[in-house]
Amino acid sequence: MNILLGAVSGAVALLFLWGSWIVAGKGVAVLRGARRDMAASATAKGTCVGAGGTRHSYRYVTPDGATHVAYVARTGSLDTPKVGSTALLRYRRDDPKVATTFATTMIVVPLGGAMTLMLALFCAAAAAVCGFLAVALMARF
Repeated sequence: MNILLGAVSGAVALLFLWGSWIVAGKGVAVLRGARRDMAASATAKGTCVGAGGTRHSYRYVTPDGATHVAYVARTGSLDTPKVGSTALLRYRRDDPKVATTFATTMIVVPLGGAMTLMLALFCAAAAAVCGFLAVALMARF
């Protein structure tokens, strides 16, 4: 019986290790994308010119004096700006029509990547516990 439990525990440990590898890869990809987005974007203060639905329209001026209107995705149920209100935006330097809110680019996405890496660490710790359990159960035989 111990051999069977040890083998099952070893299989679960391998599954946790595989899951940790996959999740860590996703977390690293998110952090790399966030770093790339932060490096390729600039901050501007935008004025809401249209609100509603799943996107809001913001007008902002880039340092070269050009005025742009960008559609910014709604970030949640509490994201209900009034027309005329202002928000900090991050826009891409190579394509100023692509913009997100400052908090999304600078806080939420990197935090999500860090939390994904924490999940990978949890999976690795669970794999270690299952591995030790497998060794302990098989050593008793």
